[in-house]
Amino acid sequence: MGVGDSPARREPSGPANYGPHTAGATERLAALRAERRRRARAARLWRRDLLLAMLIAALALGVGQAALARLSSGSSGGPGDVSAGGAPEAAGQVAPGGVPKAGSPAPETRAGGRPPTRPEGPDRRQSNGSGFVSKPTGRLRVVAGSSGAKGPGAPLRFMVEVEGGVDVDRRAFAARVERVLFDKGGWRAGGASFKRVDSGRAAFRVALASRALTDRLCAPLATVGLYSCNQGGRAVLNFWRWKNGADTYGRRLHRYRIYMINHEVGHALGHGHAVCPAAGRRAPIMMQQTMGIGACRPNPWPLAYEH
Repeated sequence: MGVGDSPARREPSGPANYGPHTAGATERLAALRAERRRRARAARLWRRDLLLAMLIAALALGVGQAALARLSSGSSGGPGDVSAGGAPEAAGQVAPGGVPKAGSPAPETRAGGRPPTRPEGPDRRQSNGSGFVSKPTGRLRVVAGSSGAKGPGAPLRFMVEVEGGVDVDRRAFAARVERVLFDKGGWRAGGASFKRVDSGRAAFRVALASRALTDRLCAPLATVGLYSCNQGGRAVLNFWRWKNGADTYGRRLHRYRIYMINHEVGHALGHGHAVCPAAGRRAPIMMQQTMGIGACRPNPWPLAYEH
């Protein structure tokens, strides 16, 4: 044990050892005081460095928010994921096993740092030949349907919600969420169990919402019509992202949608962000792949160490 971890041992009293005992105790006391001074000095330095780091982070936050503002107006700039504090995060800021974030929007970017072009107007555009025009109502509706428990142990109950008026097959979307969460290669591989419900209590919800409603549901997180998030027990998937995908996955929209579900539900399960482990490796599902994947390869499923 180190200095100060245990009480000083008492020596037998008496004239025979009075002198040596006093000298030894004095030396130990002096050493203890010196150690305490050293620790106090180290604590002061640590607090100073922490305050400096917080100041730098605050300055960086201002720059990031300015970039987000440019993005929301249609100009180019570096986007950022949004954490529980509502501030843009640099990709890979939290390593695997880091502190879980309550919110986690995930914007996609090109290699040069620009997101795919966002639509000019609101979420009202012609569907692909169906003649249906999206007219979001701003209200979520639970998609009817339930399932048995999938996985060992007590299942986590979840609901699927879709905003009224968006151009999507509600049942098909709910079925996609089920397939992803029930897949043995997903979060179930780590022992998670899921059960879909459409009434009663739920551990979390998976919602598909227009850009405007996503912004409201994710507030105070700054999703600016472009990002998804996990907030308030709800994995909110941005409908625009669902329809348009992201450059990280290119034309593989199907795989990107799997990523959206797994990433945001991962936050609902308490997982924080991760970083690219090494060049050429698969990106962790909790990496902010929508911001880019660096030297990693896109991957829509949780890796073994993320469970």
